[in-house]
Amino acid sequence: MKNEAKIIGTILGIVLFIVLVAGATYAYLLLKSETDLTTGTGKFSIDYKIVKDITATNLSPSTNKSGGLIGKVQAKLSNNSLAGNFNIYITPKTIDGLNTNEALKYEVYVDNSTTAYKTGSFKNITANTKVKVVDAYSLSSTSSYTTFTIYIWLDNNLVTNEMFGKTFNATISADSTAEANF
Repeated sequence: MKNEAKIIGTILGIVLFIVLVAGATYAYLLLKSETDLTTGTGKFSIDYKIVKDITATNLSPSTNKSGGLIGKVQAKLSNNSLAGNFNIYITPKTIDGLNTNEALKYEVYVDNSTTAYKTGSFKNITANTKVKVVDAYSLSSTSSYTTFTIYIWLDNNLVTNEMFGKTFNATISADSTAEANF
């Protein structure tokens, strides 16, 4: 009986030792595979400025974008920065009554392009809801600014009687993200 207990204890000790060694090996390999992942080094920084903010609140219906509000944002990478993406948001502060159909529109142009980078409307957008009008635009220059011109207007063909006398007020904001560099 004493010999049986010694044999069982010895076998149990060997099994526990094997499990311990296997667990330690697994943990080491897992840790090693996580720490050997290398990423790019350097800083990420974007210089941007809102050159012309959306300041007017009264919008008159117009047949095209030139009859509405104009905002301008400029952005570039800071010196020695990693590549990055730039986002611009329009956040309506007052919009009630102008968001019932697609009459309140926006268009965004990059630099001097005659083709819109993005178009859309404020249909069903509520006050204080960010609308992303520039989505992950890749910036590459550290020497010259990229200019984003944002037009907001009421499309004369879609304006309803309920929209007259309503006001629109919004802010422009921006943020950025570094491009993954693995």
